[in-house]
Amino acid sequence: TPEPTQPPTPEPTPDCHDLQTRMDDQACQQSQLRLGGCNEYNSCYNTSNLTLNNTWLDVCGPSGQVEALKNELYAVFRIECLVLAMNASSADERHNAIDECKQKTMPDYNLNLVSIAECDLEWPQYLATSDSNCSTARAVSHDQNTSGTAEYED
Repeated sequence: TPEPTQPPTPEPTPDCHDLQTRMDDQACQQSQLRLGGCNEYNSCYNTSNLTLNNTWLDVCGPSGQVEALKNELYAVFRIECLVLAMNASSADERHNAIDECKQKTMPDYNLNLVSIAECDLEWPQYLATSDSNCSTARAVSHDQNTSGTAEYED
């Protein structure tokens, strides 16, 4: 039996070659635009994240404004304790009440009156890692939308 023959592969015509070149150029531009968008997102996220982090530290951090307000509230509570102790009816009661005030420390007072809800919020999620467009745009050599890659050729 004779073996089946494959039809000859036609040579690309100049028109097809030009169309392929234009299509490849447009695919490359599209890939570059996606990568540029991802890079802009990264830059925006990093700048915003740095600003948020610095603001959070200024307000909510260990040496931030909330902690300073808690220290001031602690001082007010101690003064209040001493003023109330001075109102005791006898010298012994006053002396004992003043000693009790001196013994109290910050955890003995409800300093949670000073709080800012935003200090307890979760940090914004970095979305570019979960965005398939950005992850494929960064791995251009494996991008199925970029001509010249094995994935594109499949």
